[in-house]
Amino acid sequence: MAAHKSIPEGEMMSVRLNIGNGRGMSVAKTVAAVALAGAMVAAAVGLPAVSRNAYAEELSAQNNTDGVAGLCTPTTGTMGDSSGDINATDTGVATYVGGDMFVGKRSGDVAMRNNNGESGGGPLGSYAAEIEGATVVNGDLYTKLKKGFFTAGVVAFGSQFVPGQGTQVLTVGGNTKTTAKPSDNSHAFAWKDPEAPALSNMSRSVVGVSDNNKLKANGTATTEYTASIAGNKYNLYGKDRDDTYASVVAYSGKDGRVSWDASNPLSNIKGLDNGADETGTGKTDFTEYGTYLQDLSKQMAAYKGTDAMTVNTTGTLGNIDPNGDANVYTRYKYNWNNAKGEASYKFEFTSLNEKLITFHGDGKSALQVFTISADDLKTDNGQTGISYKFENIPENTSIVINVTGGNVEFHNGWRFLWQAPNETAPTDLSNGYWNPGAKGTTAQMKAYKDYAERASKILWNFADATNVTILGGQASGRMDAQNVSGTGKWQYGNLETDDDPAAAMMGSILVPNGNFESHVSTNGRVWVGGDFSMYNPTAAHQKDNAGNKFVNNAGQHSASVIDMDQERHNLPWSGNYTSQCASLEWSKVDAAADDTKLLAGSSWAIYSSEGDARSGTNPLKLVTDNEPAVDLNGTAGIIKVGGLNTNATYYVKEIGAPQDYAPSDVIYMVTSGDQGTTVTISEDVNGNDVTDGKIPNEKRGTSLTWKKTKEDGTTALAGTSWKLTKKVEAGTGAQDQSWTVTDNTVAANAVNIYRKSDETQANPLSELTMNMNETVQLTTKVTPTGALQKVVWSSPTTNYQNILRIQSNSDGTSIAYAVGVGTVEAQACTVSEANGNGNDVRQTCATLNVTVAANVVNVPDFDVKANGSSITNGSTLTMKPKATIQLNVTAKDAEGNAVAPTYESYATNVATASETGLITAVADGKATIVVRAGNQTRVFAVKVSSVDPVQYTYVYFPASGEGAWGSDTVWVHYGTGEQLAGFRTYGRCRL
Repeated sequence: MAAHKSIPEGEMMSVRLNIGNGRGMSVAKTVAAVALAGAMVAAAVGLPAVSRNAYAEELSAQNNTDGVAGLCTPTTGTMGDSSGDINATDTGVATYVGGDMFVGKRSGDVAMRNNNGESGGGPLGSYAAEIEGATVVNGDLYTKLKKGFFTAGVVAFGSQFVPGQGTQVLTVGGNTKTTAKPSDNSHAFAWKDPEAPALSNMSRSVVGVSDNNKLKANGTATTEYTASIAGNKYNLYGKDRDDTYASVVAYSGKDGRVSWDASNPLSNIKGLDNGADETGTGKTDFTEYGTYLQDLSKQMAAYKGTDAMTVNTTGTLGNIDPNGDANVYTRYKYNWNNAKGEASYKFEFTSLNEKLITFHGDGKSALQVFTISADDLKTDNGQTGISYKFENIPENTSIVINVTGGNVEFHNGWRFLWQAPNETAPTDLSNGYWNPGAKGTTAQMKAYKDYAERASKILWNFADATNVTILGGQASGRMDAQNVSGTGKWQYGNLETDDDPAAAMMGSILVPNGNFESHVSTNGRVWVGGDFSMYNPTAAHQKDNAGNKFVNNAGQHSASVIDMDQERHNLPWSGNYTSQCASLEWSKVDAAADDTKLLAGSSWAIYSSEGDARSGTNPLKLVTDNEPAVDLNGTAGIIKVGGLNTNATYYVKEIGAPQDYAPSDVIYMVTSGDQGTTVTISEDVNGNDVTDGKIPNEKRGTSLTWKKTKEDGTTALAGTSWKLTKKVEAGTGAQDQSWTVTDNTVAANAVNIYRKSDETQANPLSELTMNMNETVQLTTKVTPTGALQKVVWSSPTTNYQNILRIQSNSDGTSIAYAVGVGTVEAQACTVSEANGNGNDVRQTCATLNVTVAANVVNVPDFDVKANGSSITNGSTLTMKPKATIQLNVTAKDAEGNAVAPTYESYATNVATASETGLITAVADGKATIVVRAGNQTRVFAVKVSSVDPVQYTYVYFPASGEGAWGSDTVWVHYGTGEQLAGFRTYGRCRL
């Protein structure tokens, strides 16, 4: 450990350094450091590293930064196989079933009434294995297992995105009144399939509720996971008098964890939150959850993508492995080569011939919407299944795939390809559940990192289907088996699978009005209005010999060639998941209707500072009422915005009023709450209260016209002034409002529109191209100078307010907000009297054609530098007030053409960013700077401080014995420089 002393700045002292006594010195690896100038320095081992990069401070644009106004993106972890991998606490429903749930498949009425599974009773059996997270079944639960037991709650392998300890993870309501079952008084049943192994403990062939053992191990558990089931307890066939074989048991064997004969168990599910009641009452009631899902599906089905969002259904895909071999596609069991002493398997495919559906995004929009038909999911020409490719999808986005045309049945393929806007080749995510460790390729490690995050973006909405069946993968090839020590491997050739669940579906699945029969593992939410079946009846087997079934190391059959039977892996859908970030909510109401009438169609901007809100610059978010994936409340007139950092102050301003209502320039101030909370606007920046988050608008006023004439009543008199007064009711304490109206006698002959930055007004605008969420400051000039200068903006374009909003400021400037994709004809008009007689009032207008584009240029070559050093995402640049730094940006498209960058500061009261990239420090504080060029973004911070940084001088010498650098040399390190200066001393000296 290094010794140290510190001396206050400016204080002098004499220092003698005892380099050594010259006798038998040993080489010393530790040094003593004396700090000259500054405050106390912490001890360090050995030489400290040279000063860190000036931009090394963390500033993540995707995660929550508590206390700093900005955007927050929920993150998901990677897939894992133990409770130690738990990523977050989930309060949502992982699986909702409006009808009955089957681990298996409903069979005929006679069989369903027969409680003897071994003689053919009950549903058709299945190899399905696990269901992760909270499961809510409105109807009955039926299980018939071909393999071991079925686990609910925390699973052996999954996303580990699970409820908190004490949550009711399995709820069975018994509300469907199904008659074809062994007992009318019970609602959870279990049969033993003839193929299932012999009963060896209480959990075989039944549902076992398993615990969140990580929380238990951390000492935070009060109670474990529970189940609540309507109706009488029902035991596995053959164990009628042995309650340890109830159809649902606690995996731990503890009593009291499964409650039978529950009364309306969906009305109060402990640990879950339906999101419908922020005050706390009724938030655990899921009796109407099916209706909510129907409404959600309708909302998603109504969304339409931009013209740039396209679907190609004509692609094909053979045996190619995008993450490795170009000729052989390989899949691994999740524990292959994991050094945990477990048997495992891999499979090399030789027969893939899949249809490829490509979803091409617009690279910009917060919600990417695609529509495909049931016919698009059909295969032909010997195709073995359907794989998928997603390309040009921005990072901070959600995806809705609306499937139309009724019922659907298809074999899922083995691959989900993903190619981000800045990538030149796709990554196959399908193997992403497998962590290859040091043996993995770069592409495979990327897939492992991205798997859960990408799956969380996707929602499949089968809005009009009454039956959806997703069959498993088809393939033949060679299996490699690895023993528990990893030293022995065996190969099995000519294996084949007709219905493999490991050809998993990525994304949440919504079937609000029908049944869903799944033969594949699913990664997301599964929300079904009718019955849900997890059904895999067929084992993998030798090719052309279905009777010769694959047997795993436990002596059991499996439906999968890599021994990964069907599982429900729980992941949220990012479009409605806000638990890691904060949300704001308010409503727009009619001021004349006692604030009870909601008004649809308003638009808003959210800012990080009051200064930005007043100037209309650098909005964090733009939102229009009921805008897909941005307004999280589907009720017209209520606006909810999520994805914001917690415990930070935001400024909210209306930028577009509802139709026929007057715009407002009031700025509202609100501080967000903790993760997962929603705060309602309660005051404006002047301290005026807002009741219940209701922000009123007045009806747009009517116009008044009059004229001043001579006594003859026809000859107009010019140049008069008038006082217009709005009288208030006596006794209310309010003041009358008055305005002076002066007759303007100068006729307008032209209106010109300019960028506000065009101070010389040399370049009038007639065309303007903007990107989504961009703002442009405008100003107008009416000629001649004496004419009325005030203009009113309007548009003849249908639904223009969904594309462009223009706000007029009191200083005569305007702000254009791009809120949607499309083209708008905007008009700025003034009025004047043409002949001076008061009988010829005319409009004079200028037209501005505005195109809002979502497509952005692919920029593979991108670099941002300051003072010759590259700036990385999340770094910090330190400046003094009034100092300037010029950013130098390299941005080129794929053909090498330069792409113009843009610069934004999200706290202009701290630091500004000019159109040319000049950063100017204004006052102490911290500002986020964003540099954009095409699809590239660089986000960093500028910290402005008027206080000089503390400087230190470090003198290093051997603590004892001869130093590694010699007995007569010391080293000096001053301030934040990156170099150590060495010099020699002579003679003996002592400290």
